[in-house]
Amino acid sequence: MYLVAMLDWYSGYVISWELDQTLELPFVLTTVQRALGQAVPLLCNSEEAKPFYQSAVSRHVASRQCPD
Repeated sequence: MYLVAMLDWYSGYVISWELDQTLELPFVLTTVQRALGQAVPLLCNSEEAKPFYQSAVSRHVASRQCPD
């Protein structure tokens, strides 16, 4: 099982999370979309993402006017 979680660094709250059997991109983007539905952050950090996911997630987040 894989867990993807979007955290609010200031409060430490989990904004969105998802569990899946495989670590595929749609699973990651679903979590990002759900988190961005809550609020658009002032700062985005995807340093710990795999390089394949990092570029896709960064493009998706940038389309929501979040500074990278």
